[in-house]
Amino acid sequence: MLNPERLLSNVFIMPDYDRARVVVTLRAPEGCSRIGWKVTDGRKTVREGAIARPKRNARLECAMPHFKSWTPDAPHLYTLWLRFVCGKTECQLSHRFGMRKFHVEDKQIFLNNRPFYIRGVIRGREAHDHPDLCGLSEVEYYGKYIRAAKRFGFNLVRFHSKVPPRAYFDAADRLGILTHVEVRKYYGKYQAERDLLDHDPVLVRPKLWRDTIKRIRNHASLMVYCLGNEINQPGRNPEVAERAAQLRRLDPTRLFIDTCARGEYDRAHIDLDVQH
Repeated sequence: MLNPERLLSNVFIMPDYDRARVVVTLRAPEGCSRIGWKVTDGRKTVREGAIARPKRNARLECAMPHFKSWTPDAPHLYTLWLRFVCGKTECQLSHRFGMRKFHVEDKQIFLNNRPFYIRGVIRGREAHDHPDLCGLSEVEYYGKYIRAAKRFGFNLVRFHSKVPPRAYFDAADRLGILTHVEVRKYYGKYQAERDLLDHDPVLVRPKLWRDTIKRIRNHASLMVYCLGNEINQPGRNPEVAERAAQLRRLDPTRLFIDTCARGEYDRAHIDLDVQH
């Protein structure tokens, strides 16, 4: 039995903005004889093809001539469709993606090769969220928040010590707002519990870091991976270098920061800094 969620966790959609193409890497399930693929723009097919007798680690490329960029102001989405054939069993899945590029050069953040300035708002912890008093669905709840944030001029949401659910990412991809996630959880509401967390020898376990990256990396709105909030002396912690290297292997297309606040000037692995 083919599990769509498990298959999707091993699919990585990488927009190659400068070469006008999208590169997809994926893991073929055991016994897979054929993988059919298609990229669509609404109801229009951009390209389609198939991989016969795929290797365990397969790869496909799709040219995207005259593509439309994904930005917060114009969040254009394409859809990748995959069909796995394994004997008499077939499984089809899809995921939306955007053609966009993040990079840092000379201390300037760029989105799609243009200078970009972050105007972020915070969510995630109890103090930053609000209950769903309108009884909305999860997607509607996040959509309502994103539309309000954009009306106030924000273009990014920082999730304090939290990775939001897929419902948020689906809304953010569609409505156009960038996202900063923090994988290290922040337990409890009181400073005593916070002090215990500060002395935990492990910041983020490798499996949690890997599974989180693989779960969210195909979302167009994801911009920044962060280990966690207010981590002490990250530049002296060898685990930070390990998690940064792990991220570069799993998703080299996003920006990385070790901690929000408390970081010093000895951090060689980060793309940007946040102080508060």
